[in-house]
Amino acid sequence: MNPVLLLLTGLGIVLGGILWFRLHPFMALILGACCVGGLTGQENITLAMQSKYRSEMIRSATTKQLTQEIVRVKAAGEVPDLAVLREQARRQVATQADAIDAEATKKAAEYAAANPTFRRITSALGSTCEKIGLLIAMACVIGRCLLASGAAERIVRSALAIVGPRGAPIAF
Repeated sequence: MNPVLLLLTGLGIVLGGILWFRLHPFMALILGACCVGGLTGQENITLAMQSKYRSEMIRSATTKQLTQEIVRVKAAGEVPDLAVLREQARRQVATQADAIDAEATKKAAEYAAANPTFRRITSALGSTCEKIGLLIAMACVIGRCLLASGAAERIVRSALAIVGPRGAPIAF
């Protein structure tokens, strides 16, 4: 299925679920993710993962090659020119492009076969929570402290004093 059409479908499900069916936003997002994940074809998943694995493998091989070149130049007692060495490393890795593509294709096919829709969704949700979970928890703690201490009300009253009651939407 066309990726733009998938995006619009997911967006429609999330917005429709929230606005028309009055679903909780989290539930609408999960429903949208399940629908988009179910509609996404294996070939799109394989292509996306192949691109990801190929980029990672090229980056890793280039870094490894660059490190080897720097060590070789330093061992010879010379000062390494990083721009030149980087370009040499890129050219040497480019000669291995076919092997990298074959390995990336193999890994992508294995990923697509081993990860059904629900597993991909739960994995993505877990990695997102891992990245921003602590930030959200700390924001909740700070917000509760502002409410309990009366600081939130003071902030609101100060903003309203500056912009007036008619400017409340701006103050918000």
